[in-house]
Amino acid sequence: MTMLLEDLCKQLRINGVCEYIREYQPDNPELEDNMAKALQAELDKRQTNRQMRVLRQAGFPTKKRFEDLDPILLPHDGREALPALKSLTFLK
Repeated sequence: MTMLLEDLCKQLRINGVCEYIREYQPDNPELEDNMAKALQAELDKRQTNRQMRVLRQAGFPTKKRFEDLDPILLPHDGREALPALKSLTFLK
């Protein structure tokens, strides 16, 4: 069995899969290759889900865009400041 497959099984904590391949399919490189691809995909998905969960838990404010902004709902001074904010001239 390849070290990659063993490492993936350890990271995913599914040692039963490695034991099964080692015991019942010891000389099947095609199975090992396909399993390694599937386990890598699962590991990548878990990592992405973990990152998304951490970002949600962090409670960062949501992105605001000018297109999403309804100028009518803004106070008068906000409506007046909006063109300057859009043009970014205040940064100069």
